[in-house]
Amino acid sequence: MQVAPERDLDLSDIIRPLDDPGPDIDDSAAPAVTVPVPEELAVVEPEPEPEPEPEPEPEPEPEPEPEPEPEPELEPEPEPEPEPEPEPEPEPDPEPEPEPEPEPEPELEPEPEPERRPRRRGARARVVIAVVLALLGAAYVGAQAWAAQRVADGVTVLGVDLSGMSEAQATSALAQLAADLEATPLDLNAAGHIHSVAPSEAGLALDVDATASRIVGFTLDPARLIAHVQGGGVVDPAVTVDRGAFVAAIDRAVEDLNREMSEADVRIENARVVADGGDPLIDIDSTATAEQVLATWPQSSVVDVVAQIEQPDVTRAQAEAFADIMNSREFAEPIRLLSSNRDVELSAQKWAAHARIVEVDGILTLEVDGEALAEELLEEFPDLNNDARGASVGFDDAHQLVVDPGVPGRVVDGEALGDAVLDAASSPSRTVLMPYEITEPIPVVPGLDVSDFKEKVSSFDTPLTNERIRTLNLIHAAEKVRGTIVLPGKTFDLTEVLSPITREGGYYSAGVITNGIHTEAIGGGLSQMATTSYNAAYFAGFDIIQHRQHSVWLPRYPAGRESTIYVGQINMVFKNDTPYAAVMNSYVEKGRLYVEVWSTPHYTVNSWASSKTNVRPAGTQHVTGDHCVPSAAGQAGFTITNYRQVFLGEELVKDEADTWTYRPDHAIVCD
Repeated sequence: MQVAPERDLDLSDIIRPLDDPGPDIDDSAAPAVTVPVPEELAVVEPEPEPEPEPEPEPEPEPEPEPEPEPEPELEPEPEPEPEPEPEPEPEPDPEPEPEPEPEPEPELEPEPEPERRPRRRGARARVVIAVVLALLGAAYVGAQAWAAQRVADGVTVLGVDLSGMSEAQATSALAQLAADLEATPLDLNAAGHIHSVAPSEAGLALDVDATASRIVGFTLDPARLIAHVQGGGVVDPAVTVDRGAFVAAIDRAVEDLNREMSEADVRIENARVVADGGDPLIDIDSTATAEQVLATWPQSSVVDVVAQIEQPDVTRAQAEAFADIMNSREFAEPIRLLSSNRDVELSAQKWAAHARIVEVDGILTLEVDGEALAEELLEEFPDLNNDARGASVGFDDAHQLVVDPGVPGRVVDGEALGDAVLDAASSPSRTVLMPYEITEPIPVVPGLDVSDFKEKVSSFDTPLTNERIRTLNLIHAAEKVRGTIVLPGKTFDLTEVLSPITREGGYYSAGVITNGIHTEAIGGGLSQMATTSYNAAYFAGFDIIQHRQHSVWLPRYPAGRESTIYVGQINMVFKNDTPYAAVMNSYVEKGRLYVEVWSTPHYTVNSWASSKTNVRPAGTQHVTGDHCVPSAAGQAGFTITNYRQVFLGEELVKDEADTWTYRPDHAIVCD
């Protein structure tokens, strides 16, 4: 069997254009590496056996159309030498063997045809694959050469967008970035304490060329080509490190940042808060910190050191923040304490002298000694305090009711003053009410509700006589009745109100009638107060508990609806049976005596009198004794009945009749 001579397989013959015939091949100058022609493609002598039958199901060829048989081109010169034994999988030898092996005959027996056909197809496939790979390789190299001209879209380095830049432009931009990094100090942070160093002093720099080679220029790295197709992204910069300078810089930072713990000292000086100390314990792990810097820079110019850190109860930052708040708010301006007695303005210096800063569980607070501040304020402003003044009920010159609720006693509450000052100092208005301990005014009567005194519910008046001393007694009695309060369910006792009815009690001796005899006694004329008060109570609807008419009728009083008074024997008493308190008013004006009841309207009263019956004319009566006072004959004696109906709304609650018989008022002759 003749074997075709081996020759070089030049890859340029495969990728040249179709119209280029390619270079002439000089077989004599064959290089050391050759590609032997597979035996399946060589022309062999016809064998005596018959042609193989076609396969029942031909296997499809990998190529779109079968290659033409190469026998005419590869027909070798006939040689007597036998064909070398085919290897299981032929591989090209670096040099052709000078002569075949001595004993090839036993292995040249023709193998069955079905086994040779697959070997022929496999060889062809390998050639095709080699050609395709060569084409793909050439295309890949060309694509990378195209991609090397510009930076892929979307490529950024440390936030700098280098999209579409040429290699020169990208290098220039990276050089500027390197300069910017050098201009930005590297800050090593340990719990808020900063050590700053220039990157160059720390032996750190951006490697411009190495970084540029990662994004532009020729490379066979497929990631570069993918970036051009899909778009690039963030590219980490290349960094150079001067190990000696770097280690020295880390050592300097450790020396600067390492420290012992110090407690915060926060105090008040001249109405300003001052803060010192508050530093943590810092013990830096220099090795771990160096690794942290290399892992962080230049992506960040601030690097947290690796250290053991123990904070004090109050840190420097907390102390300084507290001082800033106090100085900008609490101690910024004066405050005002508002009081009904007087307002007081306090400067920051004034109250800061009694202030202190307290730390509890790591929390800073401002406290004010209110007791000490109150003592100082009262020395300067004693009228801040006042005694209580009791409530009162009275009547003015126009006989109108005047209710004085009194004034509570006020004593500055030193215990609460400190908090009040802080409330004012932290409020936008910077004002607060002065805190007081209040002593309530003593009421006129315990349990009194002065709101019951809404209006005058009844009034009665009687004419005075011409006796001046008698009128003085009535004026004095009116002063005692005026302002008397009768609570619901309580009684008004005229003798008790007017007592003591003595000369020492302010009364004078004047005319009285005793058992129908005109005479004189201390408090003469007070029976007119009894009659006037009785009628005021009568028309108020109150229960009349005790009264008695005069023995003889005096025309200045309503017949049968009047009363007298005699200490120890005769009295006028009524009861306030309404749910409202009542206050009495009395005065002498324009020749008349007035008595009024002020309260809340409750009852409606109707009253009328019968005609006089059993009339007996007056005569003459002889009297002996030192106190006899002669008088002319007066009114005749008679009997009369007075009626009173009291209504509560529409309901009749009282239906009363009072009958009285007067003696004739005889003329008195003193014997």
